[in-house]
Amino acid sequence: MNQRELRYFLEVARTKNFSKAASNLFVTQPTISNQIKRLEDELGVQLFTRSYHNISLTAYGELLLPSAEKILNMYSNLLQRFDQIQRVTASSHAQQHLKIGLYISDEKNNILDKIELFKREFPNINITVDNTLGDDLVGQLVNHQLDIVVGAIVPHSKIKWRFLFNDRFVVYIADRFINKKQKTISKDELAGKTLVEPPYRGLSFYKKQRDKLLRWPKTISVNSADAGLSNLKLSDSFMFLPADGVQLTDPHIVKLPLKDIAEEKNRFPVGMAFLKEASKPAISDFIAFQSILSAN
Repeated sequence: MNQRELRYFLEVARTKNFSKAASNLFVTQPTISNQIKRLEDELGVQLFTRSYHNISLTAYGELLLPSAEKILNMYSNLLQRFDQIQRVTASSHAQQHLKIGLYISDEKNNILDKIELFKREFPNINITVDNTLGDDLVGQLVNHQLDIVVGAIVPHSKIKWRFLFNDRFVVYIADRFINKKQKTISKDELAGKTLVEPPYRGLSFYKKQRDKLLRWPKTISVNSADAGLSNLKLSDSFMFLPADGVQLTDPHIVKLPLKDIAEEKNRFPVGMAFLKEASKPAISDFIAFQSILSAN
């Protein structure tokens, strides 16, 4: 079965006439008849009831009709997307550099997979990906230190955002200080523990969101998220950070939802940001490419 046979089948089903179908498709009537016969032989069923004055679909033909329409629509959409990608890819020839800042970890592989696809399609664009939780991603974007940012959506007059997904805050804690079978944790269970805080340089949104959800009397500050995670294994403490904001490589550190917080209050949008007046062609290529992939 191929798209040509399905196209001929649909035209005959629409016109109920082999001659009209052949004329509409700019082929001969024997060509149409032969292709329909090949399709029927392959499927092992009769698709049309033929008489001198009338052609109608059999029960098998009626069953094939919606599927054939769906397959051809999918085929047409796929060709359009191939054409879009080819045109976007062809737009970039000069060697360029693109720096992307991510608040998310390697665990959130959806955007990272798309970056890898982009690298393959645009070999002349060198890409640096920087996981910079605790740094001022938006500030670096505005100051042209980064070209594209993935982070919490915050309004800014110079920035455009494209929504990607919703994230939420969770508790990071060493498994030696909890019941290893538990799936959530409460504020009562955290009582007496120390809240470990990474720097919030320029990321006032995260601190405000954290304070809105969880104000804690006993805190210590560390110079990075990695330092905080290392501290969790040594002391009876915890961190409260976005679920997709930290890369966990230690199997003894776990993430647990805080069950005292309603899900709708905890959720916050994450998006892809770029300057409204972005000048690098590579930035436009990346955004266009991601838009094409998102349409899939």
